[in-house]
Amino acid sequence: MTGTYNAVGPNYTLTMGQLLEGCKKVTRSNAAFTWVSEKFLNDNKVEPWGEMPLWIPEEFPLPGGKEPLNGFLAVDNDKAINNGLTFRPLTETLEDIWNWEKGRPESARKAGILRQHESDLLGLWKQTESLL
Repeated sequence: MTGTYNAVGPNYTLTMGQLLEGCKKVTRSNAAFTWVSEKFLNDNKVEPWGEMPLWIPEEFPLPGGKEPLNGFLAVDNDKAINNGLTFRPLTETLEDIWNWEKGRPESARKAGILRQHESDLLGLWKQTESLL
């Protein structure tokens, strides 16, 4: 079949929590996840996408844009699925990414929050939570 298709997956709704739990399993990590509010991240000037990969606030436009990017990572792949697109298990993809990532030098990583900044924010979040 020829044509234009959105060949993205998976063929179900994948939450950030499910993705992170999958990463934790594949990497055999003992990471503990702390879910904070979008307001907290905005109030503390956490940089969307760069410091917090895959996160874009609900009301965040691209630089120079006027409209927010709500649903920016939600792509309709029904046409491709209806024409035979299949998906491998998420764990296989995560394992391949993890194996590739382990071979890269630390200096090659350009996204993600600095450890000290993350630690400071987690401490602030805990203080905020204890006040509620």
